[in-house]
Amino acid sequence: MHVVAVMTIYSIVIAIFKDLPDISGDAIHGIRTIGIQLGVKTAFSLCVFLLFLAQTWGAVHGFHSGSILRSSVLITSHVLGVVFVLTKAFKVDLLSSASLHAYYMFIWKLFYVQYLLFPFLA
Repeated sequence: MHVVAVMTIYSIVIAIFKDLPDISGDAIHGIRTIGIQLGVKTAFSLCVFLLFLAQTWGAVHGFHSGSILRSSVLITSHVLGVVFVLTKAFKVDLLSSASLHAYYMFIWKLFYVQYLLFPFLA
């Protein structure tokens, strides 16, 4: 269940965030993305909150995983995930497509790290 919940959160974040770097083009062409409807700042904040939630959920799951190795890997990786999510989020310039795109690519890296953690979730 944990895997499904976390991967669903990541999928939602990626779907919302993918449009943020090109919000001006979407606005010109009348495409009503979540970023346009909520504004870049609110959509960005929503995505960061969801990433924070997913990482925190992973760390909490680590406390209940049973094995010391499994717990250590899950807690450490997800606490580091929280730190990276927040640290990088504070550095994003919401007016810069390049900065938003760089954070979007960071989200994909976090997403793939979750796949690497699958063996520890069993």
